[in-house]
Amino acid sequence: MPRNCEHCGTKIPWGVPQCVECGSSTHWRSRLASMGIAIGGGTVLVVIATIAWVRLAPPPEPMRAAAEVRELVRRVGDSEDRALIDGAGHCKTEIADALCIQTTDAYLDLPPDKRQQARQRVRRTWESIAELNPNAVVFVDPDGTPHL
Repeated sequence: MPRNCEHCGTKIPWGVPQCVECGSSTHWRSRLASMGIAIGGGTVLVVIATIAWVRLAPPPEPMRAAAEVRELVRRVGDSEDRALIDGAGHCKTEIADALCIQTTDAYLDLPPDKRQQARQRVRRTWESIAELNPNAVVFVDPDGTPHL
């Protein structure tokens, strides 16, 4: 049972996607094309909204806390104390709720007053950075012995 073309009136047999005379799309083909455009447009909006959410939302607290520690290590690495500090990280709970800073052998070779000055500089740097982490700092010898 043929249909009639909406544009030229020619009979269109079932199953043919467009009019054989004028080439215009059938009713269902234009509906499917419109639905494809709507789905594609919706997908684009979802992708843009997701990218905006990822870019604008603040990172989770554990990531920000880890970034604070990396910032301390970077700043100390750029300072005169770079040979004295080997790394930093969260202390084990049995030591303290603080940031553990591992010192080097060069730190141990310093006289006590120079060690104190270096500790104060590193503490001041950490206090200027720490927002999510505890402000307390524990210095740890290269062998793992903490100075509480």
